[in-house]
Amino acid sequence: MKYLDYFLIIISIAFFCGAYYEYGISSELIKNGVEAEATFVDYKVSVDRSKGKEKKSYYPIYEYLDDSNNVLEYVSNEGSSSMNVDIGSKVNLLYSKEINQARINTTWGLYSLTAIEIFIGLISISVMLFRVSRKNTQFNIGPNKMKRT
Repeated sequence: MKYLDYFLIIISIAFFCGAYYEYGISSELIKNGVEAEATFVDYKVSVDRSKGKEKKSYYPIYEYLDDSNNVLEYVSNEGSSSMNVDIGSKVNLLYSKEINQARINTTWGLYSLTAIEIFIGLISISVMLFRVSRKNTQFNIGPNKMKRT
């Protein structure tokens, strides 16, 4: 069971590193990104056929003009099980050619991945700490030897 604790620590560290990376991208977009108005044009459909069921996820595709008047495409990483965006609807987008990233210019659009990764990392750490605290309360650890309580 000791290996599970190490695994949980590694998973937590990986999620915290991912959150830090995503936060860095969002910060860079806020500092140096260019704001553009994007128009919803279509959905990217992802089909998951696991456990004998077919589940579809719809990811909005937006088009926007960069500062050189080139039409670029942005596929949102926020999908849903229904088509809830109307064709032609507009959103504000932040993009950067230097880091090749774009995000919808809202708090959720910029920081959703960061928040989710921190949350999962905290859950992993909490489970590991709970397991360690249970082990320590089952045994009295003294200078001579461990005694079961």
